[in-house]
Amino acid sequence: MRLKAVFFDAGNTLLLQDAPRLAALVTRLGAPTESETAEQAEHAARLPLDAWLRQANSTESRETKRRYYGWILDRLDPDAKVDRDRFFTELAREYEIRHLYTRVDPQAVDCLRTLKARGLKLGVISNSDGKLASLLDATDLARWFDFAIDSHVVGVEKPDRRIFELACEKADVAPGEAAHIGDLPSIDPEPARALGISGFLLDPSGLWDGLAVPRVRTLADYAARLIPRSPS
Repeated sequence: MRLKAVFFDAGNTLLLQDAPRLAALVTRLGAPTESETAEQAEHAARLPLDAWLRQANSTESRETKRRYYGWILDRLDPDAKVDRDRFFTELAREYEIRHLYTRVDPQAVDCLRTLKARGLKLGVISNSDGKLASLLDATDLARWFDFAIDSHVVGVEKPDRRIFELACEKADVAPGEAAHIGDLPSIDPEPARALGISGFLLDPSGLWDGLAVPRVRTLADYAARLIPRSPS
C-alpha cells in the first residue's frame, strides 16, 4: 500500500530530555556531570527500561519513572556520591518548575516539513501525563500535526494496539498505509508492526544491535527511509 500517514512518539523522539538541566542537578548534588554525558546516560537507560516495560509495567507509573531516572543516575554517579532520595525530590521540583521534555530534536522540523510537503498526514502517539498538547504548543511543533494522542486523555497507552488503531482512525488510513517511530522497541515499533504499521526504532547511539525491527539514528534518516531520493 502507498504510505499516507506518519506517526511519531513524543518523548525522546520529537522532544528530548533537557540534558543540561539534568546535568546541572546531578552536579549540584555532588557528582560533576556534563550535558553530553547526561544525554548518553539517558540513551543507555533505555535498555533496562525496555526490559522493565516488557513485564507489563506502565511507562507512566511512579515506579517506572523512579527506576528510569535511577538507571540514569547510576551511570552518572557510579560512586553513589549523590543521595538518591534527595535526587528524586529535587527532580520532582525541576518538573514542577518546567517539564524536562522541552528540547525539540534538532532534525524534527526538517523531517516534518519534508513529510508534510509530500501530503502525508502526521500524528503523535504518546504515553503522556495529560500535558502532551501543551508541550507541543510550547515548542511550536503542534502546527505540523493533524492530531496528537495523549494516553492519559484517551485512557489507553502503548503498547496496547487500541492506541495505534485510534491513530489510524484519526488519520483515516489502514495500518499498512502508516509508519510510526519511537525510542523503545516494546512500546513503539514492535506493537506498531504487529498491527501492520511500518514501525521504526530511533536508536541515536546504536545500542540495539541485532534487534529485528528497522532502526534509524536520526529523524533525517527516518524521512529518507520513508521517502527515498529518486536516482539522478
